[in-house]
Amino acid sequence: MNKFLQKFIRPLFISIVMMSAWSCGKKTQSNPESFIEPLDPTSTEIEAYMSKQALSCEGTQSCPNYIAKVVVNAGGGKFRHCTGFLIEDDILVTSASCLPPILRLNGQDCSKDVFFFFAQPFYISQRVGCREVVQASDSDLSDPKFARDDVAFLRMKSPLRYRRQLRISRDGMSDGERVSIAAVEQVDEQNGFIRTLDCPAVLNSWVNPLVSNESSPGVTLAGCAFKNGFSGAAILDPRNKNKSLGVVSLGMDPRDRNDLLKSGLLNNGLQEFIHGSNFACAPTIYDTDVANEKECGKELSKVQLAKYRSAMFSTNGLFNGLKAKLSDSLETNKFIHYSIKLTPQNGNADVQDVEITPKCFKDLTLIPNEKKFYIYHFMLPQRTFKKVVNDLARVQGLEVDGGAIDFNITLFPKDILNNGFSSVLLWDPTSRLVVRSFYDVPTACPASLL
Repeated sequence: MNKFLQKFIRPLFISIVMMSAWSCGKKTQSNPESFIEPLDPTSTEIEAYMSKQALSCEGTQSCPNYIAKVVVNAGGGKFRHCTGFLIEDDILVTSASCLPPILRLNGQDCSKDVFFFFAQPFYISQRVGCREVVQASDSDLSDPKFARDDVAFLRMKSPLRYRRQLRISRDGMSDGERVSIAAVEQVDEQNGFIRTLDCPAVLNSWVNPLVSNESSPGVTLAGCAFKNGFSGAAILDPRNKNKSLGVVSLGMDPRDRNDLLKSGLLNNGLQEFIHGSNFACAPTIYDTDVANEKECGKELSKVQLAKYRSAMFSTNGLFNGLKAKLSDSLETNKFIHYSIKLTPQNGNADVQDVEITPKCFKDLTLIPNEKKFYIYHFMLPQRTFKKVVNDLARVQGLEVDGGAIDFNITLFPKDILNNGFSSVLLWDPTSRLVVRSFYDVPTACPASLL
């Protein structure tokens, strides 16, 4: 019996055990989203922190499976949370500013300091380690307004072949185009939620006037508040949600917001703003192509920022459109051309009172050959022009309508024929008193009015 056991039963038992082990291993491999990649045990503190990290979808929102929570060891027991997105099965994009300066080096080992977490239904968050920094921006990232690009490409330790990937687009973003951002909001030290928000792109805003073209290096998004964890979020192409137009960097500088609030020029509040990098200009691991060489290479400096902002706030030319519109409305009368003069209100050039005066006469054949000629019920508009800043931080001229005053007008045709000029009197039709007098109004109009 012992020989029989050794010859037949024992090998059969070993075979059953080996098949069972193989079967279990195969079952684990069949569900690639179920594993948790072990971390390098470089620090019990880091290990303890990472073991508590969770990522999930909020409510009924869509949950793009290419989005990751990026957790970075910032040193001193502090950790930074950002967003990342897959462009290859083992390459993830995030913001370079999410990384400490020592990790913004191409080829740098990131295995001990950067970790990725992906949401997966019915399982705890999938955890993947970082292998190396493939490429990262090397410009000054202290202020996103001056960053030519704020993008990092990181290679993961394990490929994720069953997750979607975004493609990079160099199409840029036009003014007012409603793009989306796919981001992770880190609500506490442990939990993050994937959110998708719609935010229009804004050009020529005081927040960052260096963003003036759809192919500018930077991106300004309005109407979305920057949250902890948003840095590195994908800016999605509204025409094709499988493409990324750029990467979120940081929120609006509180000092910029305070400057606008203290200016007293806001007339309808101020929206939230987010800064980002535009793939129309940012180099990638695939190429260094740009959509517009001149625009992508333009100067991004504090001097240029101050120059553009100063030009925006200048009243020179700001009220020209309002003056032209008002002038057109005055041309409905048949007899007189009027000029418009602006006078700062109490010395404040941001608020200017409008003064309307007779400039010259129109077709003299329309004026009867009389000693006096009366124009009844001339409505003289009362207007004030103000410089304001709208909720998109754009400087505009605003016309304040003060109504209109009813005047009768007297002019002297004989003087026009004999002297080439005439007095024009504005008098109150109720009191019949002359309120304003204009002397020596000429018949000859400037060429611009002919």
